[in-house]
Amino acid sequence: MGKGALGLVFSNEAVRLLLASKYIVDRPTEKRIGWRNVDGGVIEAFRHHDPKWQEYVHNPSLLLHQDGPSSLTPLIVESGDRAGSRIFPKAGTFMGTDFDAMSMFVKPVPVQPRHYTRIGLVGYNCNTGLGELNRQIATHCNIERWLVQPHPTVATNANLDVDTIICPGGLKVEEFVKSVDTILFCERPLYPELLTSAKIHRKRVVCIPMMEWMPSGAKGWPEQVDLFVCPTQQCYDIFKDNVPCIYFPWPVDVQRFNYQPRDICHKFLFINGHGGFGGRKGGEVIRQALNIWPALPLSVRSQKSDNWPVGVEILPEEPSNTMIYSKGDVLISPHSVDGLGLEPMEAMACGMPVISTNGLPWNEIPAITRINSRIEKRRVRRPVDWYLPDADHLVAICKNLLSQNIRSASMEARAWAEAHTWNESTVARFERILRGEETIGS
Repeated sequence: MGKGALGLVFSNEAVRLLLASKYIVDRPTEKRIGWRNVDGGVIEAFRHHDPKWQEYVHNPSLLLHQDGPSSLTPLIVESGDRAGSRIFPKAGTFMGTDFDAMSMFVKPVPVQPRHYTRIGLVGYNCNTGLGELNRQIATHCNIERWLVQPHPTVATNANLDVDTIICPGGLKVEEFVKSVDTILFCERPLYPELLTSAKIHRKRVVCIPMMEWMPSGAKGWPEQVDLFVCPTQQCYDIFKDNVPCIYFPWPVDVQRFNYQPRDICHKFLFINGHGGFGGRKGGEVIRQALNIWPALPLSVRSQKSDNWPVGVEILPEEPSNTMIYSKGDVLISPHSVDGLGLEPMEAMACGMPVISTNGLPWNEIPAITRINSRIEKRRVRRPVDWYLPDADHLVAICKNLLSQNIRSASMEARAWAEAHTWNESTVARFERILRGEETIGS
């Protein structure tokens, strides 16, 4: 029967569930009640799906029964139903036809928020950018469980002190979703059924987006995300008018890196990793610079099987990235596009000044100098500004810095990193955001 209703109001999620309900589609074929108690039939449809769904009564009432027989009375009486003679009273809380229901919300109403306390992390655990983001979250935050999808090409790291489910397919997704309250992932959900399962079980979904991989118009899976935690100001400015989001400047994991003050610039470091989508890390810019100045003193860390010119020091594979930054004095970071860009932040934690692309998001963090660039419009998952750093300008910068005293820049880099590290305050705020305790715009 439900509570009885002259009108019903549905959330988007609820009306989709109702229209897909086999019970509500088949109900009109029942001879006894197919045309009666429609409000009760709606409630029963939800009970068939999940008994956790609740029905609420709006107070004051937004609708009013006329003070007399129902408009259905002739039909009911004709069928012999005694309820047809019933007089339906006026709603005692109806405020009148001139009442503006929105006026209720002008004054603050004390509402107890639901806190999604158990946080579940989803994503890679390996030596990649996304793997490093996940490692930071699992290390510093109170994570209940971690649903790890093995990376297709990079080995999975040893487990941290977190209850971990390693799941290449979707077999354990449902188990994971049921065990947590908030589901957090970086860039994209990885498991196709993750967000559907989260909505069925009424879990909060939070994403840390990488700007270039967000679908255009935020359509598709982003529509099922409750909150986007933007790690850069650029990301927040792009998405703030289209999706629910909040700006959380991504901290530096200073504790992992040894501070090594640099005095004189003797050698440069370039971290190519796997090259990035479309070579976005800047490997081609570095090759152009080496063609212009073959004597450029350079160490390269690359996880790709590619050839570099003779004279370039190729750094071997390391079990972690903590030792890479001891192999040079200044980091060259000629990236074309980044959702975050961890290498410059990590380098500064080690006291290594950074040469970065002159553009966003890199201009949000310090640099000893920046590379002039031109911009093209390219498409990753969405149209983005694709920066093309000038190799000639990079060579001029390196020649100017070589053999120069960089101690002041080294100390300033470390000081910035220490001021933006994971600490008690940043962890507390991040967890408040994940649990829904900090509202959008606060």
